Order: sequence, then structure tokens, then C-alpha cells
Amino acid sequence: MFLSLLGVTIGAGLVDSLNPIAIAQQFVLQSTAKSKHSILTYIFGLLFYFGIAQIIRN
Repeated sequence: MFLSLLGVTIGAGLVDSLNPIAIAQQFVLQSTAKSKHSILTYIFGLLFYFGIAQIIRN
């Protein structure tokens, strides 16, 4: 469990390495989430949202 949580944290850190505040938010999210699935859904939802926003902006 700890290693999977650490893996998700490192992955989120790599994806969002330009914004250190988001890493702190990720720690809070992981401490309150009941499953890894909800954390990954949140991360991919944000990636999808910001990707669509970038496409629309261009």
C-alpha cells in the first residue's frame, strides 16, 4: 500500500513539476481519498480538462 501511494505521489509530482503548490494539494487529496482509483480519476480528469482547454485556446 505504501509503495503504491509513493508511486502515485511521484507520478503526480513528475506530471505537475512546474507547480509545487499542486504537490501539497496532492498529499491532501491522497490522505482523504479512500481508494487509488479516485486519486487517478482526479489526476486524469485534470489532465484531460487542461488538455481540452489548451486545444480550444489554440
